[in-house]
Amino acid sequence: PHLDDSPRPEAIKDRFSAVLGDAFHVIDRPKIPIRAEHKKLYKVAFRDALLAWDPDKLKEVRAAIKEKDKKTDKEIDMDIYFNPEFWKACIRRRILPPRLLYWPVRAVFVICGSMVDLATKRPLFNKRAWKKANNILKEIMMGYYSDPPGFAFYSTKLDKRGEPMVNTYGFELLSCNRGTNDVESIHKTLLSIFGTWHIGVEMSDCLLRERRHRHNHRCSELRRYGFPRIGHYDTWLVDAIQLIVQ
Repeated sequence: PHLDDSPRPEAIKDRFSAVLGDAFHVIDRPKIPIRAEHKKLYKVAFRDALLAWDPDKLKEVRAAIKEKDKKTDKEIDMDIYFNPEFWKACIRRRILPPRLLYWPVRAVFVICGSMVDLATKRPLFNKRAWKKANNILKEIMMGYYSDPPGFAFYSTKLDKRGEPMVNTYGFELLSCNRGTNDVESIHKTLLSIFGTWHIGVEMSDCLLRERRHRHNHRCSELRRYGFPRIGHYDTWLVDAIQLIVQ
């Protein structure tokens, strides 16, 4: 009763947006009590409804763990529930198109939103949280969260020699650029530079150019096979030395 009437299945079309809502922030939008009894259950259910594991890779990793560590399916399920970082590090995930995404997310809201905390006797969602959830469902139908077709959010992590990094089971470790982590990290730098200093236009241009160069250099070290790690950012010195040697 707290949500709009569900649409007919044929009314949901697969749409995609060039500007995407961040998965972490959409999960965090319906605010719930910090000590809510069902908080963990709700967060994990929402996460798994929003971000679908690569089924083939998940099956492969599960099989390797069962063979090497002799874990049961239940133990592996509990590990995915309580230790998702290991699984996210080596298995790609995908935010499904609206036709497939809408119903799992709505089911999470319907099932979890009305769960009553035994201590406070209050449901997990208050009036404001239900309003947020309703808006999220509308945005899902608009395609604001689904991964656009043909766009890759993952790359393989590389070691200091530029070779793929692997975990203890031999699976390649992944670097994910979904969400806002890559751009959030620059906020503190910009705030430190321009928040307290009186800097002119020319100096600002120099600082931003240097910051951009270092960011691109670090990205190249992380994502370009065979890119050298020379211990500094002065690539023009490397070029000068190569010219002298030649």
